[in-house]
Formats: sequence, C-alpha cells, structure tokens
Amino acid sequence: MKGDFHIHTTYSDGSLTVDEILKEAESKLDYFAITDHDSVEGAKEAYLKVKDYNVKLILGVEISTYL
Repeated sequence: MKGDFHIHTTYSDGSLTVDEILKEAESKLDYFAITDHDSVEGAKEAYLKVKDYNVKLILGVEISTYL
C-alpha cells in the first residue's frame, strides 16, 4: 500500500487543485491526506468528491502556532 499524508492544495501553498490531486492520487496511491495550512477547505472539497475516485482520503490540517 502506498500513501502520502502531507499534500497541500491551492487553498494553501500547493500548486494543484483538489481535482488535480484526486486524479494524481488515484493513479499512484491507496491513501492520501490533504493537510493545507490553517484551512480545511481543500479537505472538505476532497471529502465531497473522493467517492468518485478509487483512493481513500484522510482528513487533516496543518495548524500554525506562535510563541
């Protein structure tokens, strides 16, 4: 099984849209997580669309912290 659990979309600092990521993930991975910076919009969009793809989504987010 193959997975990538640190993918950013254009909602964050990634260069691919959710649709582009879903197509890539389906062709290369069994599992993947969208972990945009301080946003769940990409993960939410993927959650609504992933049923049309043969790949499993794990929801995530990268949260900024400051001292």
